[in-house]
Amino acid sequence: MHMISKDMISKDPQLDIYDCMKRLYFDVAGACMPRQLPALMQLVDATHLFYGSDYPHTPELGCVLLAEALDKTDLLTDQQRHAIYYENALKLFPRLSGNKGKR
Repeated sequence: MHMISKDMISKDPQLDIYDCMKRLYFDVAGACMPRQLPALMQLVDATHLFYGSDYPHTPELGCVLLAEALDKTDLLTDQQRHAIYYENALKLFPRLSGNKGKR
């Protein structure tokens, strides 16, 4: 994982903020529809998106409704949805792959 350090900024005054943001990962569990997800997808591809429900801090009904909005959007393919819900997190945190399917 690449980190953006103070040294990088001072050595490269022409640092491209959009290039730096493409290295970040984004949680789309909040109310990302209808505006935020399309804007975010112009900046990063779906491999940098995750769904972390924030349960129990977000009530169960809220988690369900927010996930349903992602399930219904035409902005994502089924493969991208699967990656957002599961695969992207496992790639970033491979130690979790041993717990796949366990709750």
